[in-house]
Amino acid sequence: MALLYLPMKKPPVPERSALPSLAIRCTATMAAFGALSLGSAHLAADMLVSPGPGQGGEPVALLGRPLEDDRAVLVALGELAFKSKEVLGVEFSCDDCHPDGGTTSTIFFTGLSDKPGNIDTTNRALTMVEDGRFNPKNIPSLRGAAHTEPFGHRGNFETLRPFTLFAVTGEFNGPTPTDLILDALVAYQEEVAFPDNPALDARGRLTDAASDAAVRGQTLFAKPFSDNPALSCATCHPPDANFTDGAVHDIGSGDVFDAPSLRDVVASPPYFHDGRHDTLADVVDHFDRQYGLGLASSDKDDLVAYLEAIGGGTAPPPVPRPDVNGRRFPANIEPLLAMAIAGKDHSLGDLIVEQAVRELDIWRTAADAPDGIAAWKTALRRIEPLMATGKWAAADEAVRSDLNFVR
Repeated sequence: MALLYLPMKKPPVPERSALPSLAIRCTATMAAFGALSLGSAHLAADMLVSPGPGQGGEPVALLGRPLEDDRAVLVALGELAFKSKEVLGVEFSCDDCHPDGGTTSTIFFTGLSDKPGNIDTTNRALTMVEDGRFNPKNIPSLRGAAHTEPFGHRGNFETLRPFTLFAVTGEFNGPTPTDLILDALVAYQEEVAFPDNPALDARGRLTDAASDAAVRGQTLFAKPFSDNPALSCATCHPPDANFTDGAVHDIGSGDVFDAPSLRDVVASPPYFHDGRHDTLADVVDHFDRQYGLGLASSDKDDLVAYLEAIGGGTAPPPVPRPDVNGRRFPANIEPLLAMAIAGKDHSLGDLIVEQAVRELDIWRTAADAPDGIAAWKTALRRIEPLMATGKWAAADEAVRSDLNFVR
C-alpha cells in the first residue's frame, strides 16, 4: 500500500494544549440554570453544558476491519476524528449530534435547547458568535451528504470542506483542524449513505413495496398547486435528484432556507430549520395552510404515507463494522500512523495511538489475544513522543521496524 499525504502549505497550527479554551465545562447542577428562561436563555461565555443523553453512534473500531487502500485509511481517520471529543475542543463530539453521520432527536443541551434535537449554536457558551437571541436550530442529518449540496440551513456552503471547517471553528469555537483532519472528516461524511430503501427505485419512484396510500401520496406530491401551477412539492424536492433541488426557498418559515433531502426524513424529527414541527403531519398541515392547497384529511394522510415511504429505510453504517467472526486487524495501525506521519500531524497521530491502545487493552482480555499485545502497546507509546517533538523520520522508522504485527 503506497501511502502519501502532502499537506497544503499553511502556517503551523498550534498544538491543542496551547490553544486557549473559551468554553470551560460547566459542572453545575440543573438547579443552577433554573433562573434561565428558555425564551431568552444566555449562558455565560465561560460556561459549557455537556449534552444530555443522545442516541450515539457505534464505537470506533480501528482494528475491526481491513483497510484496503488509502481512501479506506482516510475514511477510518475521519471516523476517529468525527467521534473524538478532541476535535471540537468541548465535552462532546460530532458524533454526539450526528450519530454515525445521521442526526439525533433526543440530545438536549440545558440552556441551549428548546426541545430535543435542537441547539442554539449562536451562543457564547459554544462559539464566539453571539446574536443576542435564543434561537435553537434543528440538527440536520448528514446522510447522503455527498449528494445534497449546498450545506448549512441557509445553503451558505457549496461543498463539505468549508461547511465542516465552519462547524468546527465557527459553531463550536474548536481549534482549527489540520488539513489532514479536515480531509479525513470530509471523506468520512462522504461515505455516509442514504438509507437503503426498498420502497424507492434508482430514480426516486415508488416500487411495489410501497403502500397504496403512499402511491396516492406520490400523485399529490407531484400535483401543481391550484394557486400557482408552476409549483408542486416535487418542484423543490425532485424525486430524481434525491428529493432536493439544491436551492433556498421561503416557505413561510421566516426566511429563505435550504431545501433538505427527504430521503432520511423519518429518522430526522423535529422538522424545519428550527424544529418547530414535531411530526410529518404537522409539516403537511403547514404547507396546506401556507399555499392554500385545500387538502382533505385523506389527502394529508396519503402525503404523510408517501413521506414515510420515501424517507424510511435502513441506514447502513458509513464504515464497515467488525466481521461476524470478530477478527481483528492490528496491522491497520501501520497505515493509519503512516498517513498521520506523512502529513506531519501529531494531533491525529496521538488520537490513533490512544485509540489503538484502548482497543488493544480490550483485546488483551479476550480468549484469542495474541502474545504480542504488550509489545505493540510499548512500541506505540514510544512513537507518540517522536511525533510530538517533530521527529517524523524517526517516527516513520519506528512504525516500520517496531510494530511487528502477526499477519
